[in-house]
Amino acid sequence: MKGARLKAYQKGHWAEFLCAAYYMCCGYRILSKRYKSPYGEIDLVAGRGKALVFIEVKARASVADALESVRKTGRGRIERAAMHYIAQNPDYNDYSMRFDVAAVVLLWNLVPVRFVRVDNAWLLGA
Repeated sequence: MKGARLKAYQKGHWAEFLCAAYYMCCGYRILSKRYKSPYGEIDLVAGRGKALVFIEVKARASVADALESVRKTGRGRIERAAMHYIAQNPDYNDYSMRFDVAAVVLLWNLVPVRFVRVDNAWLLGA
């Protein structure tokens, strides 16, 4: 990777790390990071009690840009990957699940400026 692509990759990793730390501070266990399936990737999978949370992390210049970047095709990809995760981990079959979006605004030197977590950002199949 070169230049801007490498910086975007590093920024994404850093944003995911920050989000994982935030969810852990809120009492969640991080079950998987960058879960890869044949259908796509899920940035973070977290659990608390009998709930599974599939988290899409977006690092952008503004919260609005981050939230708008999660489009219907991306949501479908995440949903299919979530179903794959549950199929691969049958212990979670009876857990409730939700899809969150975590928007992170970072300065050029990777200093977090703003973090917004949207619980239940969308419903399965919506």
